[in-house]
Amino acid sequence: MSRTPWCDAPVKQTDHITSYARGGPTSERDGQGLCERCNYVKEHPDYLVGGDAGQTHVVTGGLAASSRPPAPPGHPPPTRSPIRRTLMNIEWQHALRCD
Repeated sequence: MSRTPWCDAPVKQTDHITSYARGGPTSERDGQGLCERCNYVKEHPDYLVGGDAGQTHVVTGGLAASSRPPAPPGHPPPTRSPIRRTLMNIEWQHALRCD
């Protein structure tokens, strides 16, 4: 399912949340999965997208919404903290072995 609020299409493309052309970093925190249409529409000047992999904000036509991703299958969700990342990796690896 796409990360764009109101869109139920399957993810077909991955891209920067904040466009690389607008200074968005190429990093785990600035990545999202979108359907093809949502990926192209977000480049429209009246469609504002911001945030990071933990929560994306979309504003268009006077409507505003936020989106949080589900945890990817077999992987912990993104985090800014290196310590939390290490602990989550240990926790997820343990959970995978116990299944």
